[in-house]
Amino acid sequence: MATRIRLSRAGRRHSPFYHVCVYDIKQSRDAAYVDKLGYYDPANADESKQISVDVEKAAEWIKKGATPSETVKSILKKLGLEFAKKKVSKTNDKKKVAKKRNVKVRTKKRTANSKTRKAGKAE
Repeated sequence: MATRIRLSRAGRRHSPFYHVCVYDIKQSRDAAYVDKLGYYDPANADESKQISVDVEKAAEWIKKGATPSETVKSILKKLGLEFAKKKVSKTNDKKKVAKKRNVKVRTKKRTANSKTRKAGKAE
């Protein structure tokens, strides 16, 4: 099962409160979660009470293959959890990069119609 660690919105209008939870990737934002790791309260003035996340549980889920969202990743970094950096290739060759990512490179296709259009404009 592919899982993702992300935030679930709670709280009233204009006073957000988020639960840090583990979800199946196919679930929506406020659907049933697999595991609850803690909370994030950005409206709280006291910074020590803004974030409460079980870092050991989060690290355990990441080892199992759960991917954190960008926001959760930054929250976990504030709490001291480190992530492996992605290796960036130094080549600028689009085909090599696309091959690594399994993406097709779009190239301009010449058809018989495009040749006749150009010939028609030249006249």
